[in-house]
Amino acid sequence: MTYNYCEDNPQEFLAAFNSLASSKNASVDTIKTEVYFKALHGLPIQAVRQAADDLIREPSPYLPDAGTWYDRADRIACQMYDVSAQKSLPPSKSIQRDERAYLITAREEFLQKLEAFLGRPVSEKSAWRKPVDDIVLPTYACLSCHDTGWVQQEKDMQEMKLYGPSGGQPTVKKCGCSTTNVVIKARFAAHDARKRETVKRGGRA
Repeated sequence: MTYNYCEDNPQEFLAAFNSLASSKNASVDTIKTEVYFKALHGLPIQAVRQAADDLIREPSPYLPDAGTWYDRADRIACQMYDVSAQKSLPPSKSIQRDERAYLITAREEFLQKLEAFLGRPVSEKSAWRKPVDDIVLPTYACLSCHDTGWVQQEKDMQEMKLYGPSGGQPTVKKCGCSTTNVVIKARFAAHDARKRETVKRGGRA
């Protein structure tokens, strides 16, 4: 994916800046505009515009400083890059092996912490010590969303201030695999097939 940067799109930046300033009843001048543009010029203009739209919707009567706008746009740009990178990666050819290795490592780390907490080794008869071959692993085409097509979205600064790191309503966003995931595509295809069969039989879709 290619990005159009803010420094190459001053008119789009100016439109976003004027909209943001107007929403906060703030006055703008040439110096202030240049300062904000200089702070944001190295970011993708798409992220700068989206960050401005997000800040417009926030219930604050004050124009955010350039650093706040930059921080929001930078995080959006990172998310854009992550989604783009994930779409460009081919699916793993050994999903089950990858998950098994991840699970073994996670289990060993948990056992070390548990034994440190208990102050004694965990019994060899414990279920946590069961052989790896006895572990039944679910397999996923995407380890980020587990083939749901959705991943949890990080809280923005406003939510962190209002609710803290663990409070507030959890939100989700589309996973980068949502348009390429073979499991999700198969699920939709099966759903469409059932709808067509229902209509064919005279029922309602």
